Amino acid sequence: MIKATDEEQRMVENFIFLPLTKKVLDYDRKNIEESTLKFPKLYIELIEQASFKLSDQMRQTRKYIRDHDIKVIKKDDLQYEVVIRGYHENVGYHPTGAKEKVEQILREPMNL
Repeated sequence: MIKATDEEQRMVENFIFLPLTKKVLDYDRKNIEESTLKFPKLYIELIEQASFKLSDQMRQTRKYIRDHDIKVIKKDDLQYEVVIRGYHENVGYHPTGAKEKVEQILREPMNL
């Protein structure tokens, strides 16, 4: 994103990847609930704590995006059009890079 500041770029990435990360947590929670782990409640609590923190980050990110009149339009799975201060830019992510970004985001609320 050539015309975006570092903060705008970070917020756009958060706007894209935080919901994906939340979906991963929801999927993992469902699998843990259906598993035969000895202590599933412990893992579910960890996921719930991380999910709560992600929800708060998502709320703050949406507010920033709305307050700064930034538009993020989903074109395809990992393809987006971003409009910042009238500048249009197409942003795309490779699935491997997206997976690494989601993992990086997950490490933060789990203190890993």
